[in-house]
Amino acid sequence: MSLYDEFFFDLEFGKHPKSQHTIAAYRSDLAIFANVVQTPPNQITNTDIRHYVRYLKATYPDSLPTRNRKIIALRRFLKYLQDTQHCCLDVWLPTTEKQARLNILSETLTAREFSRLIYYAEQLEDLRAQALMFALRYTGGRISEVLQVDTRVLKDRTFTVVGKGNKERKLFFSKALQKILKEYVTQRKQQSLWLFPGYKGRAMCRQHAYRIVQDYAGKARIALSKVHPHAFRHLFCIEMAEKLGIELTADLAGHTDINITRGYTHRTERELLGVLDEAITAQHRDYRAVKRDLKTQAKDRKRQTQRKRKTQHKK
Repeated sequence: MSLYDEFFFDLEFGKHPKSQHTIAAYRSDLAIFANVVQTPPNQITNTDIRHYVRYLKATYPDSLPTRNRKIIALRRFLKYLQDTQHCCLDVWLPTTEKQARLNILSETLTAREFSRLIYYAEQLEDLRAQALMFALRYTGGRISEVLQVDTRVLKDRTFTVVGKGNKERKLFFSKALQKILKEYVTQRKQQSLWLFPGYKGRAMCRQHAYRIVQDYAGKARIALSKVHPHAFRHLFCIEMAEKLGIELTADLAGHTDINITRGYTHRTERELLGVLDEAITAQHRDYRAVKRDLKTQAKDRKRQTQRKRKTQHKK
C-alpha cells in the first residue's frame, strides 16, 4: 500500500472520517500533485512544493478557490506524513491565498420578487410553501433554524433554536406571521408536532425546502440564483436595517458581531450603478445648465460689442 493509499484509508476510517465526496476530491487533487512533482511522498522537499504552487498559479490563474482547494488537500497530506514520521518535519506547509472581499453584494431577492413568489403559491393554494417563505422572510432565520420550529410557536411568539456554531438563539414571530402559520397548520393534512414536517414524521430537510423555493422561482420567472432559503434572510436584514437600524437588526438576526449584519446591507452592483447614474445625471444636468448660462453670457457680450461698434461707426 502506497503512502497515498494509507492517507486515503485514514481519511475514511480514521478518528475524523471524511465523506466519500471529500475523499474523491482529495484523490483527484493529490493525483495532480504526484504527476507534477514526480517525487516519492517520503522524499518531498520544499523545492517540490514551491514548484507545485507555481504550477497551480500558472494553470488556474483566475480561479483562487480551485487553487486553495488543492493547497488544502496537499497540506492535509503533508501533515499526515509528518504525524506518521514519513516526511521531514521541516518541510514547508503551503498556505492558502486570501481573496480581497468587495463590499458589493451579488444580485439579491427583492420585495417585489418575493411578492411574485407568494402570488404563484397562492394561485396553487400551496399553504405550506407560503408559510415557509413567510417564515423565512419575517423571522430572518437560517433555513436550519426555521426547520427546527414546532407548533408551540403558535402560542409563544419566541422559539429557541440551535443556530450557527451550535449556539442557542431565539427566533421572534410577529403577530402577522403567527396568523399565517395558524391558518397553514389548521388546514394542512399531515398532523405533526413540527411546523414543517417532512418524511416519516421528521422535520423537513433543507434540501426539500430548497426545492420548494426553487420550484416557485421557476414559476415566477425569477433567476434561480437569486432564490434560495438564505436569500430571504438577506431581504429581512436589508429591510429591517432600513427601518430599525443596524443594532436592532443584528439582535433579530442573531449576529454577535454587528459587522456581519452590515455585510448583509451592502448594495448590489445594480443598485450601485443606479445610484451612480442618478448622481452623474444630476451633475451632468448642472453642467449643461452652467454651459447654457455661459453661452447666453457670451452672446450678450457679443451683442454689446456689436452695439458699441455700431455706435462708434455712426459717430
